[in-house]
Amino acid sequence: MKENPAADGPGEKVLTMSGTRIYRSEEGRRLVLAAYDALLERWPVALERLTVDTNLGETFVLASGPADAPPLVLLHGAGANSVVWIGEIGRLARNRRVFAVDLPGEPGRTCEARPPWDGPALGDWLLSVMDRLGLESASLLGLSQGGWTALKAATSAPARVCSLLLLSPGGITRDNLWFAVRAGLYQCLGDSGHARIRRMVFGR
Repeated sequence: MKENPAADGPGEKVLTMSGTRIYRSEEGRRLVLAAYDALLERWPVALERLTVDTNLGETFVLASGPADAPPLVLLHGAGANSVVWIGEIGRLARNRRVFAVDLPGEPGRTCEARPPWDGPALGDWLLSVMDRLGLESASLLGLSQGGWTALKAATSAPARVCSLLLLSPGGITRDNLWFAVRAGLYQCLGDSGHARIRRMVFGR
């Protein structure tokens, strides 16, 4: 395990395992990561930035909370990174050692490999992260794709999961194409469209 440097080398890979690009340009990648780092400066509690070597490559982890407290692993959704937890980390880290992990293949500081959803790869990766962090077991809190990743690890190695908290986990039911089409159209309507999307997801 090592601390993560703030700067990036110009030769870092930008291809996924399938050969498709995560970022459309190196400049876009730089801007996304600069915005990520700027938001992390507003992290409301003490923060350690760690990089661990896993079976897929380097994985970026934000660690907060008492070092001797029970461990809690946070897993964000697709198209995001660990900064999504900035509003909750103060409460979560009061009596937990919290590890917010950037998923692979998403716009964070973890390797840009994107393993397939079907099969054990995501779960194996998460267990590899836990190994490198020295966690024999932990509670897992996953949002959307992070929930699916947590579920994969829990079904593969249930003894290593103390508790499992899933927020709108992906992969539980089939994708709803009509929902995606409507949500895409509502995005164009601004605030009123966003309100409709929230009602679609959460009800009234």
